[in-house]
This record gives sequence, structure tokens and C-alpha cells, in this order.
Amino acid sequence: MQLKFLAMAGVSILATSAAHAQVTTSDQAQAPAAARESALSSDSLAEIVVTAQRREESLQKVPVAVTAIGSEQIDLLRVTNVKNLAGLAPSLQIATQGLQSNPSISIRGIASGVSNNAVDPKVGIYLDGVYIGRTTGSIFDLADIQRVEVLRGPQGTLFGRNATSGAISLISAPPTGEFGVRGTVSYGNSKALRGKVTIDLPQLGPFSFKVSYLHDQIAGDYNNSIGGQTINLSLRDPSFGTQTFANKLGGRNIDGGQLAVRGEFGNLVADYRFDYTDSRTVGRAMQSFGVIPDQSGQILQPIVSLQPLLGGTTNLSSDRLTTVANATSVEHVVTQGHSLSLTLHASDAFTVKSITAYRKFKQDPNIYDLASTGGLRFSFGQLGTFLDPTIPAAQKGALLFSPANIPGPNDSFFSLLTARSTRQWQISQEVQFQLSEDAYDLTAGAFYFHENSPATDILGILEPVPGGVVVPSPLDAVFGSGVTRTLSINNSMAGYAQGTLHVTDKLDITGGLRYTIDDRELVIYSVSGDRADS
Repeated sequence: MQLKFLAMAGVSILATSAAHAQVTTSDQAQAPAAARESALSSDSLAEIVVTAQRREESLQKVPVAVTAIGSEQIDLLRVTNVKNLAGLAPSLQIATQGLQSNPSISIRGIASGVSNNAVDPKVGIYLDGVYIGRTTGSIFDLADIQRVEVLRGPQGTLFGRNATSGAISLISAPPTGEFGVRGTVSYGNSKALRGKVTIDLPQLGPFSFKVSYLHDQIAGDYNNSIGGQTINLSLRDPSFGTQTFANKLGGRNIDGGQLAVRGEFGNLVADYRFDYTDSRTVGRAMQSFGVIPDQSGQILQPIVSLQPLLGGTTNLSSDRLTTVANATSVEHVVTQGHSLSLTLHASDAFTVKSITAYRKFKQDPNIYDLASTGGLRFSFGQLGTFLDPTIPAAQKGALLFSPANIPGPNDSFFSLLTARSTRQWQISQEVQFQLSEDAYDLTAGAFYFHENSPATDILGILEPVPGGVVVPSPLDAVFGSGVTRTLSINNSMAGYAQGTLHVTDKLDITGGLRYTIDDRELVIYSVSGDRADS
């Protein structure tokens, strides 16, 4: 398969005349060095317009480190999701930590993406200027994106929410006001099917409309030998109920849609956008390279060594396995958002913009076999015998394999059991002021953000599961097993400004400032390992 890389620009400049964008096509990749150098010259570049400084400018004149990818390049590079941006911009890395909905995003070596709702992302993700507060809800599919911009370095003086290492800005294409239909369909291995369609409707008075729909599915690439089996978590938390392990690992089934409405009223332009993503994914396959020789590993290693005699599956191999036994269920995440942007062109030099948004997501209860030990078999009786210091070593062997202690057909054992559910809703309001004169440019604004995010985490450490049911026991307090319930409430207000003085045609001086007030509250209802959870 021949891949084409078109107009992917990476720019880091201090003066506006120093910009050169990198353009590589499949033909140019095979061309002599002299031809490639010619392709890199600014004379051969089509102008790429970006909004890295919150106003439309040519990429070749933006004095910030930004990579811009247009809609054609998004299709050619098969960018179907935020995580597909990894490697398309210098120093940008995106991993999903096994779970497809929880990305770890790193720019310039500073990473974000922890599942804890009390920790803010280090990389800000913006959709049409709206800040996405939680990384768990940021892996929505791209149904109709006009451009993706990756900005490297702190962005606090240009964006409402502070971003320590950088920002990823997704810009949707506005309605055209003319009737048109565009669509693509693709089919691949593992029953992969992806299709998207965008419909622009004729302008009706001052209003233009556009709707987009996307479907993306794949069956998964790993067989799960314990697929179809269940685990009952109700005694830990009734809302988790019974989770069923997926037959295939790494699969997904996603539906997403977008609605855009633009109203033009003279100098005032109003843009309403709605996006919705319903995602059902299965975490990636996990296997083990060995037992870590720490304190818990000293207990786990003998249990792993006994698995051939107990009929368990260790998933232990230094080579990649083709089939694993993972206690992983389908993860269902629904993400949606509304935004209203009002742009007033008060004069040729002065623009005022308001962005009002409401977003939310919900992650249903799910289990993910992070330690890849869901295929182990070991009973409560065996664990008690193994840990009891009063039983002589000579007698332990016989007791471990006595009929009363041998694990039953539905008994299992986890070195680490992890299950989680969470949700979040947020509101944000931003007002921007942009002034552009021959001698200087100024961008200033005020920003307010509020989010409410409860989460429930079930943790099991060295946890026997008799009959497929997780049963609280006195060992919970010893090993730290149980339920953690938290509620994160965050409020943030900020004022920011950045100005650029055009000293000469080739020299600009830019400076900025920011003032932020953060009010953070973390309510802890219960902690894993607390005796109250037993």
C-alpha cells in the first residue's frame, strides 16, 4: 500500500521570515535529494491558514512552534481519531495505556493522561475553541474536521485554560451554505468497516446547516480464551453488576455525529455546534513477561508457578502470544458537547468573540485486566493456607491440593483487579478581544471553567474470585483491596493577553501575561483498603 504525506507542516520560528514548512509526497520521497530540497522551498508551498494565535494567519508567518494538518491530509494519513495524531508532529506522542478511551498525550516529554479526575491534563485539547477537561472523554472520532493544529510549548497567554506542554486544536469545517454531499467508505481486515458522510444544506435566510455522521468498527485482533465468562462485582458496588469478558480484544464499534449551524447577521456571525460520539471499545490484549520481585511478587510467584497443576493460564511469555486470557469487558463511553460562538467584527481592526460551551461524558462500569492475571486459578482456601505462618511447610503442599481447597471451574485469581466507572460534565465561557493594527497585534481574553466529575474505582490485590463473584474479605485491609469513590469539583477563572510589536518587516517582539485563580475540591467518600469497604 502506498501512503501519501501531503502538506504536513512543522514550524518553529522567532521571526516571521524564517518559516519553512515541510512537504513530502510519495513521489518526492523517491526523488533525488535536490528535488526534495526544491520541494521544501517556500515558493512551492500553498498557503496554509491556521488559528494558532486565535486569529487566522498564514502558517509561514506564525512565530510559534505549530504543526498544521488539513482535511485532505487527515484523510490521506488515515487520521480517524485523536490518537492517530501520534508522530505527525515533532515531540508529540499518544498512547492509550491499553484502554482505548484513556490516552496518555506527551508533548516535549511532558505527559498527561492519568485516569484520576483530580489531575488536570498537561496537554490541552480544544474542539472549535472549547477546552476538553478530561482526557477520558477526548478520544472521540473525527467526523468532519477541517484542520488539526498541534502547538508545542506553554499556551497560557493565548488559550483560556492553561496548557503546560502544549495544545491540540481541532477545527471543524463551517457550513458552506450550498448543497453538497461528501462521503467515504473503507473496508479492511478483521471486519474493519469505516464510513462517513457530510451533507451541506442550501442556505435558508441568514442560516447555513451541515450534518455529519461517522461509523467505525473492527472486530479485534486477539482471541480471548476466557471470552464469554463473567465476573460479578455487585458485592463491591451494585452499579457494576456482572461484567462479561470480551471474545475479541482490541475491537471497537463507534458511531459519531456532528451538527453545525451558522447564522450571519451583518458584522455578527453565530456558530452553533453539536457533537456526539457513542463508543464501545475493548482494551488491548495484555500479557506478562514475569513477576516483579517485590513484596507482593514473593507471594504471587509461587501461585504463578502452580498454574500448570491447577489448570490456569499465566499469559507468561517473552514472545508475543496469539491468544491470551484477559478479564476485560467492553468499555462504553458516550461523549457529547454543545457550543455557541459569537464573533462580532466591530471594525476592520477590532473583533470580539464569545465561546459558550457545555460538554459531558459517561463511562459505564467496565473491567480491564491490566496485570493480565485473569486466567489464574487459586482459591481462598489455598491463599489462606499459603499465608498462614502457623502451618508447617511440610503440610502446606498437601493442604494446597486437598479437594476442599482446589479451585472450582469458575474460580479465578487476580494479582491486580481493576474496574472503573466515571462521568463528567463541564461548562465554560470565554470572551476574546482581538486588535490588529499595522504596528502591533493584541489578543486578550477572560475565561471561566467549571467541572463536576465523580468516579468509582474497584481495586483487588491478590484477590481470589470464588465462583466468578468478588467477595469482600478481611484480606482487603491487608492488601488494599476495595472501592474508592471520589468527586472532583474544579473552578477556574483566568485573564490572559498576548501582544506582538512589529518592529520591522522581519522582526517581531511578542510578550504575554496570564492570571489564574483555581478553586479545586476533591471529595473522598471511600478509599480502597478501608475496613468500611469490607
